[in-house]
Amino acid sequence: MGTEPDRDALDAAIGWHLSLRDDASAGWAGFTAWLEASPAHAAAYDQVALADAELGPAVAAMPAPLRASNDDDVAPAASRRRWLMAGGGLAAVLIGAVTLPGLVQNQRYQIVTGPGEQRIVDLAGQGRVALNGSTRLTLDRRDPRFAALDSGEATFTIRHDPAKPFMLAMGDDRVQDVGTVFNAVADETGHRVEVSEGSVIYNPQGSAVSLKAGQTLFDGATAGDVVLRNRDPQAIGGWRRGRLDFQGVPIATVAADLSRTLGIPIVVAPALAQQPFTGTIAVDRNPERMRVRLAALLNVDAQPAGRGWAISARARAPR
Repeated sequence: MGTEPDRDALDAAIGWHLSLRDDASAGWAGFTAWLEASPAHAAAYDQVALADAELGPAVAAMPAPLRASNDDDVAPAASRRRWLMAGGGLAAVLIGAVTLPGLVQNQRYQIVTGPGEQRIVDLAGQGRVALNGSTRLTLDRRDPRFAALDSGEATFTIRHDPAKPFMLAMGDDRVQDVGTVFNAVADETGHRVEVSEGSVIYNPQGSAVSLKAGQTLFDGATAGDVVLRNRDPQAIGGWRRGRLDFQGVPIATVAADLSRTLGIPIVVAPALAQQPFTGTIAVDRNPERMRVRLAALLNVDAQPAGRGWAISARARAPR
């Protein structure tokens, strides 16, 4: 039996959930520290995220609450949350959503990892998913054959069931499992799917692109063709083993993948962003050693910048 969260943990989880939902980039360091402080904190956050997802349709259908005159500049969503927090607190509403049958519309909930945090989640006997840092994944308690990668990176190991294929949603795109292990990334550049075992079908109701072991797909956020490449299957999902392998990918992608794994923001100068890189990066959890190693591997200048690093072209030595 899992650790049951107490009222204090639930109240704190509600605060973190609302804060991160309003600004996903804010407070990650504090949120990660809070999660790691107790197993009950992760349980509380999962419970709150589930209840919030379930209450969404019901809350949206409720009449708008009366607002004080100084609330005129408050967004409707913020006003609705303020109203929910009145009269005993949002914790009571969320706990009620979990415990009262018939109140909720669905059984979907979110799993969220902080920067640099990695987590493995069981899919009710249907397989498992490993989440990299800064990842947001939606699951369904009623349907373990469904998941949605809202943002970040995850590796899926799925038990094949021909009668009910596993389906991963990434925005409007879908990945259908055909008995496989595959890695998926959803970020501002687009969607990536990489197959290490078995095969998947990308957008089975549309283009129906079939990918087998050792094949990768990139579907950019901007209009353009889907790009297919071949890759060593053993290198796919290497972040789980502390090893990142790249073949002709832009330095901006290298930085994004490393940032997700380390939990360190990495900014790349525009002049270098699209410069291709091929090589292997062994992840070192010592930030200073990793920064020096990265600069040497990419042949760039990597300097501390705030909480993270800034990558730019190396200055040429004077003649």
